[in-house]
Amino acid sequence: MSNRSPPAGEVVRHRCNNRRCINPDHLVAGTQLENIEDDRDFRANGVDFALLLRG
Repeated sequence: MSNRSPPAGEVVRHRCNNRRCINPDHLVAGTQLENIEDDRDFRANGVDFALLLRG
């Protein structure tokens, strides 16, 4: 995600599950449902470091 706001109706998803992170490689736009699913997946499995390596 570049230096812009997410599209209307979307939120910024923090792939590293650190809401204070500002690394653009860790931030992606997505829906609120995807963000909730990310949180649930993190609680179950921890950080998926493979997601952080994707470009």
